[in-house]
Amino acid sequence: MILKNILQNVVYPFYKSYPDFLIIGAQKAGTTALYRYLIQHPQITPNRTYKEVHFFDKFDNYVQGMGRYLRDFPPRWRKGNRLTLDVTPAYLFNSEVPLRIKKNLGEIKMIVLLREPASRAYSAWSMYHSFANLPLKIHDADPRNFSEAITQEFDPSSYPQTNHHCFNYIKRGIYYQQIFNYYQYFAKENILIFDSQELRKNLAFVLNQICDFLEVERFSQGQLDILQTQQHHRGKYIKSDQDLATLAQLRDYFQPHNQMLFQLLGKTYDW
Repeated sequence: MILKNILQNVVYPFYKSYPDFLIIGAQKAGTTALYRYLIQHPQITPNRTYKEVHFFDKFDNYVQGMGRYLRDFPPRWRKGNRLTLDVTPAYLFNSEVPLRIKKNLGEIKMIVLLREPASRAYSAWSMYHSFANLPLKIHDADPRNFSEAITQEFDPSSYPQTNHHCFNYIKRGIYYQQIFNYYQYFAKENILIFDSQELRKNLAFVLNQICDFLEVERFSQGQLDILQTQQHHRGKYIKSDQDLATLAQLRDYFQPHNQMLFQLLGKTYDW
């Protein structure tokens, strides 16, 4: 393994592509859908492996060096003049990531999708809760109901120390600090931020803005018409009265944090 890492770190920087831009979050805010739209652009190429590379947020990957990272990107000759990307929504939440990105990729362009934080929390819980029925995912499952998960995150002392803390349903929705961390290392004009509802309601506008940001040609109207017909997975859940009450509690809790975010961004979302 050590020899392999040494060879990767020596060889890959010479012929592998570096990412041209990143989509860094947020979790459950539409990053998968955005990735699938963007890789249909003739000037953007998909990753060689997974869309979520998880290099800068996972220490075990990061310490292996940039060779470990670059193996997930195509060779330069295959990439040509197209853009490559890394779409790892965990990058936004992890406070150590901005410095790691700056050290290794410089002043790279980044895209952020944010989602109303209470709805984001519920969507994340629904995903992890469903893992209990998936044998390959069961070790990451959250068996609690939504109210229990939120109550216990507000008061960690009320439940035994298990891996439940890692879900961070509430903390991941406090976007102000996460965005502020990135602004300490990167120019604001190099971080393009949208509310995920914009992606759903005005896809053409968002994609045009992204193309301008990346300095590539806009999608043609014919391409946009095709993309508009594509329906990517959207979870549909039947919320109990208890779920609705917990969501209302969360929305009240997030209000001051949202206001701090809006002041930081200089714009307001309908949250």
